[in-house]
Amino acid sequence: MMLNLEQMSKKGRVTGIGGIFFKTNDPDQTKEWYKTNLGLNTDAYGTTFEWRDANDADKKGHTQWSPFKSDTKYFDPSPKEFMINYRMMRSLKDVLLNLTFHW
Repeated sequence: MMLNLEQMSKKGRVTGIGGIFFKTNDPDQTKEWYKTNLGLNTDAYGTTFEWRDANDADKKGHTQWSPFKSDTKYFDPSPKEFMINYRMMRSLKDVLLNLTFHW
């Protein structure tokens, strides 16, 4: 059973990127490079991008960008070098329920 976008929004769906996290040998040096060369306003955690909802300019959203030390356990049990978190409408439970219809 395929759900259309309207049905999915009632059930829960991914609405964007909530965060981008990646491993690097020297997170402080990486943050400084991005600050100096690309103008990111970095802090101890990386940087937070603020944006406005396309359908309601009064609603703010945020996307986190964070480098981690290469030996971090934060991504465990995944051995991957990066992690992308998605923003959800409704709840993760509803998104997973929706996926069961497409599996």
